[in-house]
Amino acid sequence: MKKLLFTLLTIAMFSCTSNIDKKIVLDHYQNIIESLKTENPEYSEKDFQTASVEFNKHTFLAMSSGLNVLDITYKDLLNNAKQINLKKQKEYDDYSKSLEILKQAVNLEILKGQFIDISLYSPVNPNGYTIDIKLDNNSKKTVKVVKGTVLLFNTLEQHLLTYVFEQNLILKSNDNIEGEDLTIIFEDDNLTELKALPFNRIKQEWYPKTIIFEDGSRLDALPKPLDY
Repeated sequence: MKKLLFTLLTIAMFSCTSNIDKKIVLDHYQNIIESLKTENPEYSEKDFQTASVEFNKHTFLAMSSGLNVLDITYKDLLNNAKQINLKKQKEYDDYSKSLEILKQAVNLEILKGQFIDISLYSPVNPNGYTIDIKLDNNSKKTVKVVKGTVLLFNTLEQHLLTYVFEQNLILKSNDNIEGEDLTIIFEDDNLTELKALPFNRIKQEWYPKTIIFEDGSRLDALPKPLDY
């Protein structure tokens, strides 16, 4: 009976001092957090990354106060990180759903694009990109305003160009229009690849922002979460 009681007490003491229940000592953080990755599979790699970001915030405050031990446990830190990630994921899911609603209503496609030298007309920004576009109204209402952005990428998903579209128009239900436009290639765009890459090797993604219908109703995409 005594041996059993001793064993139970030993197990209880061990569980109370397991790494995840310990308060965080700054000097030991890196080694312990690495061991927790294999010991606690309920936390994702992203949870651990977020935990490290939050740890750095706590570290700054602790060091400015001359402390080496934080008043939180590893479990507190990781649980908080998981909640942060769940909140961010929900925000992104809500954003994606709102975006999909607008995409189903109106679609903008760039049919063709080509680099053009416009230094004669725009010496400050001499690099242009001519594009042929097609706008489809797949909704049941007449559209009068469309705002959004098309992003162009290469086959490695690297950014090439941002095309901003804002147009007042009258586009009836299940109708489409085609046209030409010219956009400026700015410093954060990829001038070298836009000059050299054939358009059929360029990928594109339409991000509608606002659609206003003739009857006054509208669709607006939620703001994109900053961390995505």
